[in-house]
Amino acid sequence: MLKRKIETQIDSWIKTGKSALLITGVRQSGKTYIINKCLDRAKVRYVYIDLLHEAEIRQILDETNDLEELYIKLRTHIRTPLKKGMVIFFDEVQAYKNIVTKIKALVADGTFRYILSGSLLGVFLRGVESAPVGYMDTYQMYPLDFEEFLRNYNENEEVVDYLRGFYKDRKPIPDTIYKKMQFIFNLYLIVGGMPQAVDEFLRSGDLDKVSRIHIQIQNMFDMDFTQYESDSEKIYLSRIYHLIPSELDKRNKRFTYTEVNKTDGEESDDDSTANKKQRHIDRYTKLDKEFLWLWRAGVALPAFNSPIESSLKKDLKATLFKLFMCDVGLLTTEYGKGTKDRILNNSNDINCGAVYENYVAQELTAHGYSVFYHSSAKNGEIDFLVEHDKTILPIEVKSGKDFAEHASLSRVMSLKNCNIDEAYVLANCNIHQEGKIVYMPVYMLMFLTDEIVLGKIDLNKYRITEFPEE
Repeated sequence: MLKRKIETQIDSWIKTGKSALLITGVRQSGKTYIINKCLDRAKVRYVYIDLLHEAEIRQILDETNDLEELYIKLRTHIRTPLKKGMVIFFDEVQAYKNIVTKIKALVADGTFRYILSGSLLGVFLRGVESAPVGYMDTYQMYPLDFEEFLRNYNENEEVVDYLRGFYKDRKPIPDTIYKKMQFIFNLYLIVGGMPQAVDEFLRSGDLDKVSRIHIQIQNMFDMDFTQYESDSEKIYLSRIYHLIPSELDKRNKRFTYTEVNKTDGEESDDDSTANKKQRHIDRYTKLDKEFLWLWRAGVALPAFNSPIESSLKKDLKATLFKLFMCDVGLLTTEYGKGTKDRILNNSNDINCGAVYENYVAQELTAHGYSVFYHSSAKNGEIDFLVEHDKTILPIEVKSGKDFAEHASLSRVMSLKNCNIDEAYVLANCNIHQEGKIVYMPVYMLMFLTDEIVLGKIDLNKYRITEFPEE
């Protein structure tokens, strides 16, 4: 049974939660499995309702507003005694998004407790009337990050805490551990974090079976594109999604639109810079709904271009972005068995830049960061930027032996008007630090978390209770 970090939040809700609990995330990220696991482990009495396949339940919810009548109809349909305090688990809520508006009354009534789960909720819950603020706690679930994969792969769970010490102290990892960790990380690049793929790998060790699971998941994504959107939109959704591997394989990895809709024609050499920029904006405008769909569905992860001298979110350039797959294992399957074989054998003739960067984007997203990059004629390009511990943290990703060569990063680190304390270079190297730049293995990113705690405020300390005499 796979162990997931989100179990902590679910277990806490089971013990003390008063509001409804919503677990959302990309398809096949293991939401249903982990919720059932936590409920079973806690020996909680609950009823499972699959809204995707229970049309009669959807009709009952839609047509019944009186709560007593609703409970009677539910009892009759599911043929299970419903006793006060039981948990009702509504799964696949994207099939009936109005459950989110009804949950406020259900929670306020207090007869039962509610867990909700579903995929594509970033798409389908937009515009839902009467969002239940204060009545529902929401958590996002992702594919397994590398720390989760390592804990499930390695029987000795102390290895994570052991490695964390080297990360904090900025000291080299002993060579024997370093080499084993590199092999485990290479396995993760191939297997990825989709629970079904990880579970199959841990049971059988068969990478071909893992690849077949990846292909099945990709097919499910394609079915989502065709099932929920119009003919014209589903064509672009599928085309954009399947372009991600080739776009990431380009040198600058920025997503371009010319391959999505070639009817626009190509720029001529004598086009002015202004014309090229306008053409770029026009192409994005035609496709912005499709990009937003992919981002909100969680199947693609964006990293937006942002200036490094100011707020990353405030001043990002919405039409300039890199686009990553939600799971690095899906990406390596797209690249084929030859790429996987060279990754597994640490071949020197392979450029892992696209695969490494996809891992970094996936890991940062799973850790709660909004992901950016920087590219400008003045400063060059920085692979990733995140706001970390109240400062901007630049991250460079290097897949070759020239990891110490980073002119753009060195230039940015010398800027006086930037709020930068240190930078990371993630590469096939051991941990060491030179000035403000920390070099470390790519997989050590698993320990990057924003640990700032604002704490409690003494409300009495700053109340105005006396007025000075004039």
